[in-house]
Amino acid sequence: MDVAVCTLLHKLTPAHIEQFITILWSLWKNRNLKLWQQTGETTTQFIKRAMHLLEEWRHAQTIRSGSATPSTTNEKEQHNTGAHHWSQPEPGRYV
Repeated sequence: MDVAVCTLLHKLTPAHIEQFITILWSLWKNRNLKLWQQTGETTTQFIKRAMHLLEEWRHAQTIRSGSATPSTTNEKEQHNTGAHHWSQPEPGRYV
């Protein structure tokens, strides 16, 4: 199995590797939801969660590298003094 995964990762682009890893993480989270909370998600739900998480991570990396433009940052960050800060997600955001 390890060899197969390594072979696959060497053939993928960096963007596809990010997607692959994020989907694996989301699958693991779904497994834990089923195991510990007796609830689960459909395949569509956990794939959407993975893609949303990846999109937010990429956005954070853009901001972190300083290459974000005003059109890619939110209004709070635009009015900030240049320092980015964490804020709690809205209720239900990662359900």
